[in-house]
Amino acid sequence: MRRVLLSVAACAALVACSTPEDTPTPPPGDPAVRSSESKSNLATHWDSLATRLPSFEQSVHVASAFTKRAEIGVVRIVDRMQLPFIPANAVPEEFGVDLPMVVLVVSGTGRVALLSGELWDLEPGDVLLLPADSRGFFTCTDPRRTGFESGLRLLTLRVADAEAEFAPQRLPYEDQWRDAVPGQEVEIGTLGRAGSLHAYSSGAELLTPRVQRRREKLMFFVLGEGRFGLATTGNQVRAGSLFCISPGSPYYFDNKDPRGSQALVLYAPAWSADDDDTEPYAPEEPEPEQPPGSDD
Repeated sequence: MRRVLLSVAACAALVACSTPEDTPTPPPGDPAVRSSESKSNLATHWDSLATRLPSFEQSVHVASAFTKRAEIGVVRIVDRMQLPFIPANAVPEEFGVDLPMVVLVVSGTGRVALLSGELWDLEPGDVLLLPADSRGFFTCTDPRRTGFESGLRLLTLRVADAEAEFAPQRLPYEDQWRDAVPGQEVEIGTLGRAGSLHAYSSGAELLTPRVQRRREKLMFFVLGEGRFGLATTGNQVRAGSLFCISPGSPYYFDNKDPRGSQALVLYAPAWSADDDDTEPYAPEEPEPEQPPGSDD
């Protein structure tokens, strides 16, 4: 049975940054430490994003949030919807309709037909990697055609590099985790130079504090629970939690699920072993105060 089924009960509006009510302040010594570059961080949940979708029967794409290099959107399709998705609200010029895109099927079933010839059936947990010049149609095959949870519901991540070249690809849920290694991220797909998609499976030990110096990192948890430290906040994790980590912001993850936790990870631009900008994070120790008169 697929383990990516997510709750879609209506929650509070989109949380652009973690709030004290949602995420308690870390105790002294917590590795969720301060960063001067954390302003574009995002901590939210699918439930919060999905509240932007209208409750009546309608195929719609809602551009919900932006980070420095990505547009995050939610989609519900109840009949047929043309590609590429055109956001219902205004977006910055650099986030046009012709950008590489990762599409995650959150719930419902459907089919995608690309004009380049690909025809794929879609089920919950499947991922699509679509290049900037993709054209085609999504069609909903889910029998639920009315209500808040109806239709084919998608999370979209569009990456800011229109020149990236790669072939369209469908990644079935089972294939994403076939080569999973506990405690590691395994690359499962690429958006050319624009981004790379990885499958992260938690190990038994804490994912120690680290930082990406040049890349933006997005993590979408499909299974598990725990605590995610991001810049100055600690966040409770469950299936559907989404974290966007800006370059230079420290983060960690403490798994609390005995089965282990799983997250899809998107790097923008693409990660490579030859250009790994991941570093362990150690907060700078304050210089000891000099006693009065010590400079004499």
